[in-house]
Amino acid sequence: MSQGPDEEATIPLALPALAAPAAPAPPVDPEPPLASGAPYRAPAPPAPDPENYSFAAPRKTRPLLGPALSVLGVLLWAFVVFGQFTTSWMFGAPLGQGTAVVAVVSLTLVALAFAVRRSRDAVATRTTARLVARSVGIAVLAFLFFVGCVMSATAAGGVMSRGHDFLIAFGLVVVSLAAAIFGPRLTSSAPLPRTHRQRSLLVGMWLAGVLLTLVAGADLAANG
Repeated sequence: MSQGPDEEATIPLALPALAAPAAPAPPVDPEPPLASGAPYRAPAPPAPDPENYSFAAPRKTRPLLGPALSVLGVLLWAFVVFGQFTTSWMFGAPLGQGTAVVAVVSLTLVALAFAVRRSRDAVATRTTARLVARSVGIAVLAFLFFVGCVMSATAAGGVMSRGHDFLIAFGLVVVSLAAAIFGPRLTSSAPLPRTHRQRSLLVGMWLAGVLLTLVAGADLAANG
């Protein structure tokens, strides 16, 4: 059945045009935070990249060299101080050589025991044999350092003019002091804990050493 002219001219209802989707707004950078110097609106410095941090490497532990220097400090100091007391004494009569040798050996053995214990606390050994071998190595190395210092002092005294005894003794004491200070620092990468009794004993030993050094130095300066 065909449609009439009127029906063909019928205009369909127009659908509302769909609006195009709006383009997303460009991101807006947040306002930089204010620096601590308000009211100046200066941007705060950017945070440093964590990867750029460079941490200092810890000190290397030297369980043989450090204790050897500690023993050298005591051995060299005792050799100079008690050696001076064998030539002259503040009470008039010089100290006997046998007594001086006993004092030097005793103090050196005590220093060796403390140095070996500190070395073991810094770097533990698996067996007792290794600890004994390390103790022997510390003692031998300290003795070699001592022989080198004495030979150097003897050579220096041979080329110097008169009145050099005080300078040589002073130089040896300075070397012993440096060895006693840097020895524990080289033994362990961090300070080892001490009890109150150990700290008190250490302070007492340093005070006694300073007193004996001053007495020996005054005696050497007065009597030569």
